[in-house]
Amino acid sequence: MEFYNEFWVNGKLKSEEITPISPRDRSFSLGDGLFETVKIIGKKALNWDSHMERLSHGLNFCKFNTEVSSEELLGGIAALINKTGKSDAVARIAISRGSESIGYIPKPDGVCLKTIYLRPDSGRDFNPIRSSLSSIKIYSKDPLQMIKSTSRLNYVMAALEAQNQGYDEALILNESNHIAEWASGNFFGYIEDENTLICPSADCGALPGTTAPVLIKVAESLGIKHRQVRIGLSQLPDNTTLLLTNSVKGVRAISQIDKKFFPVSPMAELMHSKLWELMKTSSLP
Repeated sequence: MEFYNEFWVNGKLKSEEITPISPRDRSFSLGDGLFETVKIIGKKALNWDSHMERLSHGLNFCKFNTEVSSEELLGGIAALINKTGKSDAVARIAISRGSESIGYIPKPDGVCLKTIYLRPDSGRDFNPIRSSLSSIKIYSKDPLQMIKSTSRLNYVMAALEAQNQGYDEALILNESNHIAEWASGNFFGYIEDENTLICPSADCGALPGTTAPVLIKVAESLGIKHRQVRIGLSQLPDNTTLLLTNSVKGVRAISQIDKKFFPVSPMAELMHSKLWELMKTSSLP
């Protein structure tokens, strides 16, 4: 994948060759950091308030000693857009606890590291993709499942396992074998004959997504019912359209899990297009 050679680091633009990231940085050495991935269309950050709300929750939960304002991060994104000349991109914001302490206990007054970089936008493709059922599971009662930390090795391993089996995505279950989420986003199913959108209940262990609530609003606008469920893969009705949501892909259909095929309802593509319309209305410059 192509990357742009400019970074925003603690308020300043830096080129990749001189970006001062220490090997002792706690996000690198311990996964002691948080991140958000934000879609940029027409120089606007989509669904921005939801990203900031999740990031702020993570900072408070992890007891970071830094202030991160919306204005500061939007200013960093704007500076990178102006520098790269890219009005459509994907911004990755990361906050690390820094490199001033080693071991598990961080230095109380350590300086946090805030970084942003842009990568090319992958577009708004709806073409269905294929998934495997991952052998990696998540523990639904783990409070760290509720924050988007840089400790993502379980998702990396799930994605790598899927790739090695020739699939694009991985479905992850929790310890009770209930569907939790996809490796790269939230899980939804559209049951066409019931005109109902289902998603895992809040206690299934999925990371609260920023795009998932937008899809629910879209469904409501189309007269589609919505309910939360605890459900295993074998319990899904055969006519379920499987959907993945995240901030980069929007809504994507999953046509296959291992050897089992699932239909793709025309309603799914309509939800895909309506979601992008609604996301644009909640964007910030």
